[in-house]
Amino acid sequence: MKIALFCSSRSTVPSSGSSIAASADIVGILADGLSRRGHQVTLYAPQGSRTKAKLIDLGSGPFDYVDRSEADINRVVASKLRYLTALFRRADEYDVIHLHTEPYYLGAPFLTGVDTPVIITNHNRFIDEDRRLLKLFPKLNVVTISKRQAALRPPGTRSVRTVYNGLDVSKYRFGPSNSGRFLFLGRVSEEKGITQAIEAARQAGIGLDIAGPCTPSLFESQIKPLLSKNIRYLGVIKGTKLRHLLRNARAALLPTNWEEPFGMVFIEAMASGTPVISFAQGAAPEVIKDGETGYLVNRSRHDKRGAWEVKQTSTAGIVSAILKVCSLPPEEYLIMRHASRRRVEKHFTVERMLDGYEAAYEKITKR
Repeated sequence: MKIALFCSSRSTVPSSGSSIAASADIVGILADGLSRRGHQVTLYAPQGSRTKAKLIDLGSGPFDYVDRSEADINRVVASKLRYLTALFRRADEYDVIHLHTEPYYLGAPFLTGVDTPVIITNHNRFIDEDRRLLKLFPKLNVVTISKRQAALRPPGTRSVRTVYNGLDVSKYRFGPSNSGRFLFLGRVSEEKGITQAIEAARQAGIGLDIAGPCTPSLFESQIKPLLSKNIRYLGVIKGTKLRHLLRNARAALLPTNWEEPFGMVFIEAMASGTPVISFAQGAAPEVIKDGETGYLVNRSRHDKRGAWEVKQTSTAGIVSAILKVCSLPPEEYLIMRHASRRRVEKHFTVERMLDGYEAAYEKITKR
């Protein structure tokens, strides 16, 4: 097939420098994997992107939001629309156009008058306003990245299938770590549960390393005052240093506070043999096997998603999960680490993701 891919003009593919863009990383994996399977892939991405596909950039490097002012946001959206315009002007050159834009429906208005099937992967949550918008675009083919995300999609959405994100497991070396330190990895924000992670670590008396981007205002007002010898902020860490952190952590402490559409960091940790502790929000119960590859905790007594091994809820439940990991006999802890790795190898590989998207392309091109 001749396939066009676009994610964003904000980040290179894959993401580089201090930015973390899971969707851009997934698009990079997808472009290379589909090319390896013999498809003719064209990737629209900024300068500095690295890919086995044919690369089309529009003469500018990546950039990010500075202060999220109206002018700043308009600048980013205008750049994305410039890429979408260039892509859709060549729509008849492709068998499938696959968009990973955020917001995911940004490319929807370009569907008018285009015969080439368009498929859109939503890497974020659906919001109420989507319901009105999607009624205007009945030809929009949406792929979801978890069953939970699919269940929350607006009624009437043309859902093609659910395709879990995939990881090149060979890049993540298994580590039988017996380290006492836990790891919070990802965007440092309330949405990702940073406050609960720090508070639970303090109550449990364990060391916590925090790695990921944090806005200066949040860091100064809420993170910096809580740092200590046991609670350390390491900044943005990527590549081999990140993988070293992952495989040497006792467990990944990721108490997400929102309907996480998938959670790449879950499978990155598990591929390294590191169990994960998380609130049972979003796709976490689909990725983490409670009691086998980590522990799930209900976020509150009013929001119970399952009868997990840890019966306490909220921060108290996260503390209990930490203590359960710390109290596991060495042989049982090692079993949990091996189970974590095997779960990724079975369910969340690049090859499984490629199979899913190839099936989705076949489905929409036969309509």
